[in-house]
Amino acid sequence: MKEAAFTVTFDGKILFCNAQFGQLVKRPLELVVGHPLHEFVSESSRAAAASLLIAASSSPSGSGWSSETSTARRSRHTFRECPEQPDGLSICVVASDLTELENSTN
Repeated sequence: MKEAAFTVTFDGKILFCNAQFGQLVKRPLELVVGHPLHEFVSESSRAAAASLLIAASSSPSGSGWSSETSTARRSRHTFRECPEQPDGLSICVVASDLTELENSTN
C-alpha cells in the first residue's frame, strides 16, 4: 500500500498507523500510536480535522468523507474515510499525497 493509513478514535487518539504514515509525519511508529492526531496536522488544519472526526462519529457507517488537509510537515494530502471499524468508536483513514501528484502533472 503506497498511501498512509491510520485508525483514529473519534476523540482523536491514533490507535494504529502504517509505516507510510510514520514516514509522512517523519516519526517512528512508536511515537505516533497513542498520540493525538492534532500533533501531526498543521495548525491551520487542526479545526478542520477535528470537525471531520465529529462528522464521522455522527454519520451513518460507511457514508464516507474526504478532505484536503496539510500535515505539520507542510505537505498536502487528501484524507478519505474507510468503513467504520467494528468497535464503532474509531475510523480508518487513508491519506494520499497531493504534493507528489501535483509534481508529476507539472
